[in-house]
Amino acid sequence: MKGSTRILVFLVSTLVFLTALVYFLAAYSEYIDGISDHGAQIEIMLFSVVGIAHVPLAIWMLRNKMNSRAPYVISIIISLALIGLYGLARITILPIVGLESSFGEIDIISKILQASIVVISLFLLPELRRRQSYEIHGT
Repeated sequence: MKGSTRILVFLVSTLVFLTALVYFLAAYSEYIDGISDHGAQIEIMLFSVVGIAHVPLAIWMLRNKMNSRAPYVISIIISLALIGLYGLARITILPIVGLESSFGEIDIISKILQASIVVISLFLLPELRRRQSYEIHGT
């Protein structure tokens, strides 16, 4: 694996891990604000599940290196889904949460991290395809 590719793999896995930390922080923040509201309980569960899902994904990326496209594709799908859900919550009234109108620091940081994960993962996928093609065909 080339040095630049190795750095990108480390970078994207670090970003995934940082995203997990941001979502754990968001869950904790919602918990501190109070869980009497049903919508807040749903948000705490969502943020916790997203954080929990990101930790093994980051570990998988670090251990897998470039042997499989799966962790990168999964990270793209999860990140795009969360960005889409965030946008949807800002423009429409969701059944549980309602219409969110605030833009907090945690929101912005998580979206920057997720967009970075998508961009770097999309950059790594063709490199992985070339590497796998070389291993299979020797060309």
